[in-house]
Amino acid sequence: MHVENTLEKDEAELARMGYKQELKRELGLMQVSFSIISVITGLPSLFLYGLNTGGPAVMIWGWVVVAFFTMMVGLSMAGGPYFWAAMLSERKNAPLASWITGWFNLLGQVAVTTGISFACANFLSTVCTLKSDFVPTPKTTIAKAPTHQSAKFVFQTFIDGTGPAGEGWGDRASNVYVVLVGLLLAQYTLTGFDASAHMTEETQNAAMAGSVGIIMSIGVSAVLGWFLLLGLLFSIQDLDKTLAPATGQPVTQIFLDTVGENGTIVLM
Repeated sequence: MHVENTLEKDEAELARMGYKQELKRELGLMQVSFSIISVITGLPSLFLYGLNTGGPAVMIWGWVVVAFFTMMVGLSMAGGPYFWAAMLSERKNAPLASWITGWFNLLGQVAVTTGISFACANFLSTVCTLKSDFVPTPKTTIAKAPTHQSAKFVFQTFIDGTGPAGEGWGDRASNVYVVLVGLLLAQYTLTGFDASAHMTEETQNAAMAGSVGIIMSIGVSAVLGWFLLLGLLFSIQDLDKTLAPATGQPVTQIFLDTVGENGTIVLM
Protein backbone atom coordinates (compact mmCIF):
# COMPACT_ATOMS: atom_id res chain seq x y z
CA MET A 1 0.00 0.00 0.00
CA HIS A 2 2.84 2.39 0.89
CA VAL A 3 4.58 1.69 -2.44
CA GLU A 4 1.35 2.32 -4.37
CA ASN A 5 0.79 5.63 -2.56
CA THR A 6 4.37 6.67 -3.29
CA LEU A 7 3.99 5.85 -6.98
CA GLU A 8 0.72 7.79 -7.15
CA LYS A 9 2.37 10.83 -5.55
CA ASP A 10 5.30 10.64 -7.97
CA GLU A 11 2.93 10.38 -10.95
CA ALA A 12 0.82 13.26 -9.63
CA GLU A 13 3.92 15.43 -9.22
CA LEU A 14 4.92 14.73 -12.83
CA ALA A 15 1.41 15.61 -13.99
CA ARG A 16 1.59 18.88 -12.07
CA MET A 17 4.71 19.76 -14.08
CA GLY A 18 2.98 18.80 -17.34
CA TYR A 19 4.53 15.37 -17.89
CA LYS A 20 2.98 11.91 -18.19
CA GLN A 21 4.51 8.93 -16.38
CA GLU A 22 6.20 6.83 -19.09
CA LEU A 23 8.97 4.86 -17.37
CA LYS A 24 8.93 2.14 -14.73
CA ARG A 25 10.14 3.23 -11.30
CA GLU A 26 12.56 0.42 -10.47
CA LEU A 27 16.02 1.99 -10.16
CA GLY A 28 18.13 2.69 -7.09
CA LEU A 29 19.70 6.08 -7.79
CA MET A 30 22.65 5.88 -5.40
CA GLN A 31 23.97 2.88 -7.34
CA VAL A 32 23.56 4.73 -10.65
CA SER A 33 25.54 7.79 -9.53
CA PHE A 34 28.15 5.69 -7.71
CA SER A 35 28.81 3.59 -10.82
CA ILE A 36 29.16 6.72 -12.97
CA ILE A 37 31.61 8.36 -10.55
CA SER A 38 33.55 5.05 -10.58
CA VAL A 39 36.65 5.76 -8.50
CA ILE A 40 38.17 2.43 -9.59
CA THR A 41 38.44 3.64 -13.20
CA GLY A 42 38.84 7.36 -12.57
CA LEU A 43 41.82 7.27 -10.22
CA PRO A 44 44.09 4.93 -12.22
CA SER A 45 43.38 6.94 -15.38
CA LEU A 46 45.09 10.06 -13.98
CA PHE A 47 47.39 8.46 -11.40
CA LEU A 48 50.58 9.36 -13.30
CA TYR A 49 49.25 12.88 -13.87
CA GLY A 50 48.73 13.21 -10.12
CA LEU A 51 52.23 11.97 -9.32
CA ASN A 52 53.73 14.60 -11.63
CA THR A 53 51.53 17.51 -10.56
CA GLY A 54 52.21 17.66 -6.86
CA GLY A 55 52.84 14.03 -5.99
CA PRO A 56 51.42 12.03 -3.07
CA ALA A 57 50.72 15.01 -0.79
CA VAL A 58 48.58 16.82 -3.38
CA MET A 59 46.88 13.57 -4.41
CA ILE A 60 45.88 12.69 -0.84
CA TRP A 61 44.97 16.11 0.53
CA GLY A 62 43.65 17.35 -2.81
CA TRP A 63 41.21 14.45 -2.80
CA VAL A 64 39.98 15.49 0.65
CA VAL A 65 39.54 19.13 -0.42
CA VAL A 66 37.77 18.32 -3.69
CA ALA A 67 35.54 15.72 -1.99
CA PHE A 68 34.53 18.29 0.63
CA PHE A 69 33.55 20.95 -1.90
CA THR A 70 31.86 18.36 -4.12
CA MET A 71 29.76 17.34 -1.14
CA MET A 72 28.90 21.00 -0.53
CA VAL A 73 27.70 21.25 -4.13
CA GLY A 74 25.65 18.10 -3.67
CA LEU A 75 24.12 19.33 -0.40
CA SER A 76 23.23 22.78 -1.70
CA MET A 77 22.04 21.74 -5.13
CA ALA A 78 20.56 18.27 -4.81
CA GLY A 79 18.74 18.44 -8.14
CA GLY A 80 19.36 18.47 -11.87
CA PRO A 81 21.87 20.96 -13.33
CA TYR A 82 19.14 22.45 -15.56
CA PHE A 83 17.11 23.27 -12.46
CA TRP A 84 20.18 24.78 -10.75
CA ALA A 85 20.84 26.99 -13.76
CA ALA A 86 17.22 28.16 -13.85
CA MET A 87 17.14 28.98 -10.14
CA LEU A 88 20.40 30.99 -10.34
CA SER A 89 19.26 33.00 -13.36
CA GLU A 90 16.81 35.83 -13.77
CA ARG A 91 13.36 34.53 -14.60
CA LYS A 92 13.46 35.78 -18.20
CA ASN A 93 16.84 34.10 -18.79
CA ALA A 94 16.03 30.81 -17.03
CA PRO A 95 15.01 28.80 -20.15
CA LEU A 96 18.14 29.83 -22.05
CA ALA A 97 20.39 29.13 -19.05
CA SER A 98 18.85 25.67 -18.64
CA TRP A 99 19.21 24.95 -22.37
CA ILE A 100 22.89 25.96 -22.44
CA THR A 101 23.60 24.03 -19.23
CA GLY A 102 21.92 20.93 -20.61
CA TRP A 103 24.00 20.93 -23.78
CA PHE A 104 27.25 21.61 -21.92
CA ASN A 105 26.37 18.77 -19.55
CA LEU A 106 25.79 16.44 -22.49
CA LEU A 107 29.07 17.44 -24.15
CA GLY A 108 30.88 16.94 -20.83
CA GLN A 109 29.42 13.45 -20.43
CA VAL A 110 30.53 12.58 -23.98
CA ALA A 111 34.04 13.85 -23.23
CA VAL A 112 34.23 11.93 -19.95
CA THR A 113 33.05 8.74 -21.67
CA THR A 114 35.74 9.22 -24.30
CA GLY A 115 38.37 9.65 -21.59
CA ILE A 116 37.22 6.50 -19.81
CA SER A 117 37.25 4.53 -23.07
CA PHE A 118 40.78 5.75 -23.78
CA ALA A 119 41.92 4.71 -20.30
CA CYS A 120 40.26 1.31 -20.72
CA ALA A 121 42.07 0.79 -24.03
CA ASN A 122 45.38 1.66 -22.35
CA PHE A 123 44.77 -0.82 -19.55
CA LEU A 124 43.77 -3.58 -21.96
CA SER A 125 46.83 -2.99 -24.13
CA THR A 126 48.98 -3.16 -20.99
CA VAL A 127 47.42 -6.44 -19.89
CA CYS A 128 48.08 -7.91 -23.35
CA THR A 129 51.83 -7.50 -22.74
CA LEU A 130 51.70 -9.67 -19.64
CA LYS A 131 51.59 -13.44 -19.15
CA SER A 132 48.29 -15.19 -18.55
CA ASP A 133 49.22 -18.42 -16.72
CA PHE A 134 48.05 -17.17 -13.33
CA VAL A 135 47.47 -19.83 -10.67
CA PRO A 136 45.53 -18.55 -7.65
CA THR A 137 47.14 -19.24 -4.29
CA PRO A 138 46.68 -17.60 -0.88
CA LYS A 139 49.91 -15.68 -1.47
CA THR A 140 48.94 -14.27 -4.86
CA THR A 141 45.21 -13.83 -4.35
CA ILE A 142 45.52 -12.00 -1.02
CA ALA A 143 48.18 -9.60 -2.23
CA LYS A 144 50.55 -7.75 0.06
CA ALA A 145 53.28 -5.31 -0.95
CA PRO A 146 56.83 -6.47 -0.03
CA THR A 147 57.56 -3.06 1.51
CA HIS A 148 55.58 0.10 2.15
CA GLN A 149 56.31 3.78 1.78
CA SER A 150 56.44 5.88 4.92
CA ALA A 151 53.56 8.04 6.09
CA LYS A 152 55.78 11.08 5.48
CA PHE A 153 56.13 10.11 1.81
CA VAL A 154 52.39 9.63 1.32
CA PHE A 155 51.13 12.65 3.25
CA GLN A 156 53.93 15.22 2.79
CA THR A 157 55.93 14.50 -0.39
CA PHE A 158 55.50 17.14 -3.09
CA ILE A 159 56.64 16.36 -6.63
CA ASP A 160 56.81 18.78 -9.54
CA GLY A 161 57.24 16.54 -12.55
CA THR A 162 55.74 18.99 -15.01
CA GLY A 163 59.09 19.52 -16.73
CA PRO A 164 62.85 18.88 -16.49
CA ALA A 165 64.60 19.87 -13.26
CA GLY A 166 64.47 23.63 -12.89
CA GLU A 167 61.98 24.02 -15.74
CA GLY A 168 58.72 22.73 -14.25
CA TRP A 169 55.62 24.82 -13.75
CA GLY A 170 56.63 25.36 -10.12
CA ASP A 171 59.89 26.97 -11.20
CA ARG A 172 58.42 29.00 -14.03
CA ALA A 173 55.27 30.05 -12.20
CA SER A 174 54.48 28.80 -8.69
CA ASN A 175 54.06 25.57 -6.76
CA VAL A 176 50.54 26.78 -6.02
CA TYR A 177 49.79 26.47 -9.73
CA VAL A 178 51.11 22.89 -9.69
CA VAL A 179 48.83 22.10 -6.75
CA LEU A 180 45.79 23.60 -8.51
CA VAL A 181 46.29 21.62 -11.71
CA GLY A 182 47.07 18.55 -9.60
CA LEU A 183 43.54 18.71 -8.18
CA LEU A 184 42.31 17.53 -11.58
CA LEU A 185 42.88 13.92 -10.44
CA ALA A 186 40.12 14.26 -7.85
CA GLN A 187 37.94 16.63 -9.89
CA TYR A 188 37.96 14.33 -12.93
CA THR A 189 36.92 11.36 -10.78
CA LEU A 190 34.26 12.94 -8.56
CA THR A 191 31.89 13.85 -11.38
CA GLY A 192 28.66 12.38 -12.70
CA PHE A 193 26.86 12.36 -9.36
CA ASP A 194 24.02 14.38 -10.92
CA ALA A 195 22.96 11.17 -12.70
CA SER A 196 20.56 10.62 -9.80
CA ALA A 197 18.72 13.79 -10.80
CA HIS A 198 18.49 12.69 -14.43
CA MET A 199 16.97 9.34 -13.48
CA THR A 200 14.39 10.40 -10.89
CA GLU A 201 11.48 9.41 -13.13
CA GLU A 202 12.67 5.80 -12.82
CA THR A 203 12.69 5.55 -9.02
CA GLN A 204 10.17 5.64 -6.21
CA ASN A 205 9.76 8.64 -3.92
CA ALA A 206 11.68 10.71 -6.47
CA ALA A 207 11.63 13.94 -4.46
CA MET A 208 13.84 12.35 -1.80
CA ALA A 209 15.55 9.55 -3.75
CA GLY A 210 17.28 11.92 -6.17
CA SER A 211 18.81 14.03 -3.40
CA VAL A 212 19.79 11.03 -1.29
CA GLY A 213 21.35 9.35 -4.33
CA ILE A 214 23.54 12.38 -5.01
CA ILE A 215 24.74 12.78 -1.43
CA MET A 216 25.33 9.07 -0.81
CA SER A 217 27.23 8.54 -4.06
CA ILE A 218 29.54 11.47 -3.32
CA GLY A 219 30.16 10.34 0.26
CA VAL A 220 30.81 6.68 -0.53
CA SER A 221 33.00 7.51 -3.54
CA ALA A 222 35.02 10.02 -1.53
CA VAL A 223 35.79 7.51 1.23
CA LEU A 224 36.52 4.55 -1.06
CA GLY A 225 38.60 6.69 -3.42
CA TRP A 226 40.73 8.05 -0.59
CA PHE A 227 41.50 4.55 0.68
CA LEU A 228 42.30 3.41 -2.87
CA LEU A 229 44.78 6.28 -3.19
CA LEU A 230 46.33 5.41 0.17
CA GLY A 231 46.73 1.78 -0.83
CA LEU A 232 48.40 2.60 -4.15
CA LEU A 233 50.74 5.27 -2.76
CA PHE A 234 51.85 3.20 0.24
CA SER A 235 52.52 0.27 -2.11
CA ILE A 236 54.93 2.13 -4.43
CA GLN A 237 58.18 0.13 -4.42
CA ASP A 238 60.33 2.21 -6.78
CA LEU A 239 59.23 5.82 -7.32
CA ASP A 240 61.40 6.38 -10.40
CA LYS A 241 60.01 3.26 -12.12
CA THR A 242 56.48 4.30 -11.20
CA LEU A 243 56.97 7.80 -12.62
CA ALA A 244 58.41 6.36 -15.87
CA PRO A 245 56.80 2.90 -16.14
CA ALA A 246 57.83 0.59 -18.96
CA THR A 247 54.16 -0.26 -19.54
CA GLY A 248 53.09 3.38 -19.58
CA GLN A 249 50.72 2.79 -16.64
CA PRO A 250 51.96 3.61 -13.11
CA VAL A 251 49.22 1.54 -11.46
CA THR A 252 50.29 -1.47 -13.52
CA GLN A 253 53.88 -0.87 -12.41
CA ILE A 254 52.84 -0.79 -8.75
CA PHE A 255 51.03 -4.11 -9.19
CA LEU A 256 54.03 -5.63 -11.02
CA ASP A 257 56.37 -4.57 -8.21
CA THR A 258 54.10 -5.87 -5.46
CA VAL A 259 52.39 -9.04 -6.71
CA GLY A 260 54.31 -9.94 -9.87
CA GLU A 261 53.16 -10.34 -13.45
CA ASN A 262 50.60 -13.11 -12.89
CA GLY A 263 48.97 -11.29 -10.00
CA THR A 264 48.90 -8.06 -12.01
CA ILE A 265 46.82 -9.68 -14.74
CA VAL A 266 44.17 -10.64 -12.19
CA LEU A 267 44.15 -7.21 -10.53
CA MET A 268 44.01 -5.34 -13.83
